[in-house]
Amino acid sequence: MRRLHLHRPGEEQRRLKSRYFYVLNSLFGRVKSLLPVLNARGIATVVHAVGSLNRNDTEGLEMLVQRALAPDVRGNFSSMGFSNMVWALGKAKFNDPTLWAQLFGMVYFGERPPEGPSDAAGGGGTGESGGGGGGAKAHLALGTFNALDLCNCLTGISLMRAHCGVVGAAQGQQVGEELFDQCLQHACK
Repeated sequence: MRRLHLHRPGEEQRRLKSRYFYVLNSLFGRVKSLLPVLNARGIATVVHAVGSLNRNDTEGLEMLVQRALAPDVRGNFSSMGFSNMVWALGKAKFNDPTLWAQLFGMVYFGERPPEGPSDAAGGGGTGESGGGGGGAKAHLALGTFNALDLCNCLTGISLMRAHCGVVGAAQGQQVGEELFDQCLQHACK
């Protein structure tokens, strides 16, 4: 005779949720082990996955952003990769204003970045770097961003404003305001 197995309400959901977190933690453990060799595209992809999953892994995101700012990586971001990363960091409630400011320093507000030494230590504006980059050259020209890239940046910056709050107003939000304004100007062309 067959035994009838009755599931208790919620049992299946708890089991699936447990598996989900196990797989997710295993994947993030693997990503962290590969961090030293991740390139710009890999970093943007992982950060986008974190944001898409609504996972707020502050330590993991901070490590990924630090890697994105490394000299061997920062100059290799595409406009799509950068904008997806900004969107995902905003969605994941990343709230380190110093690192936000350094990320924004990767963007040159003109049509093309200058060929010579960067003025990234400056404070933004048309034809200048977004600032906060610690003197490193801004490699991404805002003029080369398409409409979707601009929208992703605008959304990410808006979310950053909400998560950094008053604490982040001093540094990250100030630079974010300039990038936000520049994105709007380019989007309205």
